[in-house]
Amino acid sequence: MQLPRGNLETIQPRALTVLTVGQLLDGKKYNDAMTLLRRQRIDLNLCVDHNCQQFIADVGVFVSQVDPQWITLLITELSPTVVTKDAYSSYYNQDKQQKMDKSKVETVCSALYDEMMVADKDYFLLPILSCLVKTKKMKKAIELCTSDEALKHLLFLVDVDKLYAEALGAYNLEIALRIVGKSQKDPKEYLPFLNSLRLMEPNYMKYTIDKSLGRLESALYHIAQCQGNDKEQLCNQLVVENSLYREALEIFVNDSERLKEILELYGDHLHKCKHYEEAGIMYTRCKKYEEAIQAFLAIGEWKQCMVLANKLNYE
Repeated sequence: MQLPRGNLETIQPRALTVLTVGQLLDGKKYNDAMTLLRRQRIDLNLCVDHNCQQFIADVGVFVSQVDPQWITLLITELSPTVVTKDAYSSYYNQDKQQKMDKSKVETVCSALYDEMMVADKDYFLLPILSCLVKTKKMKKAIELCTSDEALKHLLFLVDVDKLYAEALGAYNLEIALRIVGKSQKDPKEYLPFLNSLRLMEPNYMKYTIDKSLGRLESALYHIAQCQGNDKEQLCNQLVVENSLYREALEIFVNDSERLKEILELYGDHLHKCKHYEEAGIMYTRCKKYEEAIQAFLAIGEWKQCMVLANKLNYE
């Protein structure tokens, strides 16, 4: 009588599997190698790390052989760790291991992205999006998200709230609306805001979005492009509340009137912080000589005071 044999027939020694995978990769049989890696639940990074330079050189062969969903899986599992020096180090001669010149994740994703964009952007759209997300190029990923399937894939990879913020940050209101519509938020929470953005002048819209996302330097740049006294007041308020004086000075370097305003605001700030010498310099640059004299007096800079007094016709 024969005893039950269980799953013994399906067991394959790990060392033999790794050796077989290596032979398949050396023979550029990438689809067979990926199939075996998945079946034996071996880290897919081995497909790259076995011979990283060969993989990059043969990325076109890899893309032509492997199904997009498995390319996506490889990209998802891709990690900075070189598994031939870590989990599978005992199966490899460490003296012969190659290194990538740059980041492994960045290099592999860039090579795959370039190849798939040329081969067939629509067919490889999901792994293309995965490459962009993996390398934190969210703006580009959002630009390519033109279908419900693509959006669903992005939402699988990225938290909906984060993706919504990224879409807003790309100033893409249409995609932002589609994304937030997939969230658990009440439409009353986001529709009034998005609708108000549609009615704004482009630079003011970007300022509003940037400020809501805490991107203050970008907000300053965009509000500085807006016209009107009310916008100038908002700009000055943003500068003062967030100490963006240096950034504002760079933006208004060619606008003499606005530059004087920022210099005076900066002088006021420095004076309050008791940085009297720097305050005096800022006041002098914007020709606020009386304020400059007061600042220099605070630190006993009599020579500077006399020079400024002469400019004011003091005796």
